[in-house]
Amino acid sequence: MTHTFTPDRALRVRPLVSPDNFGQQLVDVLAGARTSVYLQVQYVDIPLHRDTIYADMVARLRDLSNRADLDVRIIVRDMRAIDHGDTERKLQNMAQYGFNMSRVKLQKFTHVKGLIVDSAIAVVGSQNWSSAAVLQSREVSLAFFSPEIASFFEAVFLHDWRHLAVDWAPSAIPLARLADVPTADLPHVDRVRWHAYYPRPSAT
Repeated sequence: MTHTFTPDRALRVRPLVSPDNFGQQLVDVLAGARTSVYLQVQYVDIPLHRDTIYADMVARLRDLSNRADLDVRIIVRDMRAIDHGDTERKLQNMAQYGFNMSRVKLQKFTHVKGLIVDSAIAVVGSQNWSSAAVLQSREVSLAFFSPEIASFFEAVFLHDWRHLAVDWAPSAIPLARLADVPTADLPHVDRVRWHAYYPRPSAT
């Protein structure tokens, strides 16, 4: 899909750079949402530490996903066929963190990192939704404050949502994850020994 856009006035474009201003700018954009929030990313990592700007980003998105007065849709990449349960773990973590998972879909063969808010703001760039991408890595996005540009990206998003993305059906068996950091800050998470969760096979 291509579109030639010739602006008839000056465009407002803001560079969003990690680890500098990306996180706070995303929080501000989400805080201003009035009608719709469409996010298409590889995944949404739940933060391990709650006192960071990335944690504020995720909490803001979670709260918006539960608002009945907003049209909130999230597409993440579907890697379940090859990632040994990592996609499922991330989705279960989102559910445990309080996301409205009826507003989350999965799509194969996507590498988009984009956000459209209120059909008026489009953020497109390289940042994943993870602590490393927002707080550590050098990453760059552009925020376009333009209904014309936002409408183009919104049309692409809605096409993917309606025709390519699928609903999430959670696994009946919760997946464990290795705890390499303290888990006290995570809700509904218990630390157990690996073999208490996956018993050793009996010798035959």
